[in-house]
Amino acid sequence: MAQRIYMLSFALSFAAAALCLIRLRTDRSRTGQCLQGILVFSALIIPAYLLVLFGRDPVWVRAGLTLKDLFSLWTFYFILQYAYRYTGSLPPRRALRFCYAGIAAADSALLLSGLFFPLLVSVSPVSERSVSRFSAAYLPLYGVHLLACCLLIAAILFYMTRACIHAPRLYRWKYSLILLGFAVSVALDRLFSLIDIQGAHYDISVISYSIIACLLYLFTFHFKPIWFIAKINSLMVEHSSNGFLSFDYQKAMVSFNQASAALFGLTKGMVGQLSLDQFLSDNNFPTRSEISQTPRFRYAFTQEGVFRHFEVRYQSLNDKKGRSLGSYFTFQEDTEQRALLAQQRHLATHDLLTDIPNRAFFFDQTQQLLRTNAQTRFALVHFDIDNFKIVNELFGSRAGDLALRAIAKLLQTRFATWAYARMETDHFALCIPESELHLQDLAAAVTGCIKNIGLPLHM
Repeated sequence: MAQRIYMLSFALSFAAAALCLIRLRTDRSRTGQCLQGILVFSALIIPAYLLVLFGRDPVWVRAGLTLKDLFSLWTFYFILQYAYRYTGSLPPRRALRFCYAGIAAADSALLLSGLFFPLLVSVSPVSERSVSRFSAAYLPLYGVHLLACCLLIAAILFYMTRACIHAPRLYRWKYSLILLGFAVSVALDRLFSLIDIQGAHYDISVISYSIIACLLYLFTFHFKPIWFIAKINSLMVEHSSNGFLSFDYQKAMVSFNQASAALFGLTKGMVGQLSLDQFLSDNNFPTRSEISQTPRFRYAFTQEGVFRHFEVRYQSLNDKKGRSLGSYFTFQEDTEQRALLAQQRHLATHDLLTDIPNRAFFFDQTQQLLRTNAQTRFALVHFDIDNFKIVNELFGSRAGDLALRAIAKLLQTRFATWAYARMETDHFALCIPESELHLQDLAAAVTGCIKNIGLPLHM
């Protein structure tokens, strides 16, 4: 009965390792390759130990024990690779990495020689109560293999413990489970390495190493409990640059993130106390009924002298039966985008040198004036500066630019409520009511502002 249970455990652990290996066949990452090595060698331990259980010759039994030790060694080696690649520990120095590989290679050479010569294990048949079985005696040279395994195990425990200590609190549970599982498997191997049941020797490490390999696979790729996912989602909301604010079905605030707290001065003491209607009223939002009809709207306010713009989305939450679960707001700031858009619009409609409207914008302004003031008679004035081309030749382009900016400033000051523009080079245009047009005064003003900068030019 005990042997059947043991064989069933063999089959289950081998099948689990094989299944995990199949799932990893397309993974080309370093972590995936390390796990593939762990699963392969831990699975090979099982058929190797079958030689021990069912061998009828001392040579085959010795070979089975030696292969089991060889595959256990390389299982440890790949667990070590996994420990400092996946857990986030810093990779060891190149010399130390070669040292680990050298230990595994040297011990492998010793174990391979033990397949042909009784260097590590001596197997002899014994008979007790008319039951024939084999007795294994480990020779002194076997201590070299134990030393190599202990060095690799110590390195594994060091890297896993280091990762568990330095990992963020949220991930410590995963590293702790991996560390605990490995420690238990090693402890079982040492404490129950040989159990005598009905005259047969059963090595529990054969099963424990396969189990720890499957646990490493599950914890790495698949084991994500609900609380862990919920915590990740909570952290994403908390540290989002967008504001988030939620209310329960009784319209009381239940949660907010850092961005919302900074926007509206929210504190933890307001949770459960601040109602939806009070929040809307205190911050000059539309009423609840208006928001229900228009769940997406724009919101702007001044904070510390800065005018900020937000796109607000309101969403109510209901269960499958249509019963209210609560609601939430999201606030996405687009102040910078609006400023950039306004800047681009300004550049498209204004002259780069003088910063007054350009030809295209002047036409739009003029049409708007004529439509909105249909009863008013307007005058369209177009003027330039005499001999302006000579300025750039005699005084340089800087003097010409000063003259153009002076005229633009004059137009901005005297005709701010009407349409004006720089049409091209030294050509300007005005659209003003005839009642306000005084050409002589305009010519004198333009000539005067040019003379103020020291240029002998006339309109």
